[in-house]
Amino acid sequence: MPGTPPFYPSHPIMNITDHLHALARAYPGGVEAMAHRLGKSPHTLRHEFARQGAAKLSVDDADAILAFAIAARMPQALQSLHAQAAAHGAMLIELPQVHDGANASTMQDLAVCAVEFAEFVAKTAKAADDGVITANELNSVDKELGDLITCAQSVRKHLAQWHETGKPEAERKSVVVAHRGGRAAV
Repeated sequence: MPGTPPFYPSHPIMNITDHLHALARAYPGGVEAMAHRLGKSPHTLRHEFARQGAAKLSVDDADAILAFAIAARMPQALQSLHAQAAAHGAMLIELPQVHDGANASTMQDLAVCAVEFAEFVAKTAKAADDGVITANELNSVDKELGDLITCAQSVRKHLAQWHETGKPEAERKSVVVAHRGGRAAV
C-alpha cells in the first residue's frame, strides 16, 4: 500500500487481525506493552492474534489497539481501517486534526464536505451502475453536487475570515456585501 512504512506488512490478502497484530508488534514496547494496556497477558493476546482455539480478538480490543496506536502517533495506526474499507470496496477519509490555534468551525465544515463528497460519489456511482442515467438520477446527482459546492463555499468563507482575523487591524479589508437595501460594508 502506498505510503506504508517498510516495517509494516501490507500483503493484499492480509486480514484485519493480521494488520492489528503488525500494529501491536510495531507499538512502543511491542505486543507485551499492548497486552498490558489491554489488561491481558501477552500470551493471551498472541493467541487472539493467531486465532488459536477459541481465542479471538474482540471488536472492543481492536478499537482499543487503534486508539492506543493513534495516541502513540504511529503513522500506520489507521492502516487496518484502510485495509478493511478497501476489502469492502470503500475508502476511509481521515479528517483533519484541529491543532492549537486552528479554527474549529472550519475543520468541522471540512469534515462535512468530506461526507458531502462521499454522498455525491455514491449517488453518481449508483446512477451510472446500470449504464443509463434517468432524469431523476441526474436530479439526485445535481442535488448532491449542489450540497457539496455549498459546503466547499462555506469552508472557503471561513478560511477567508480566518485569514483576515490573522492580519493586523490596519491591513484588514472591508468587504462590500450587496443586499436588498443597497450596499453595506462588512
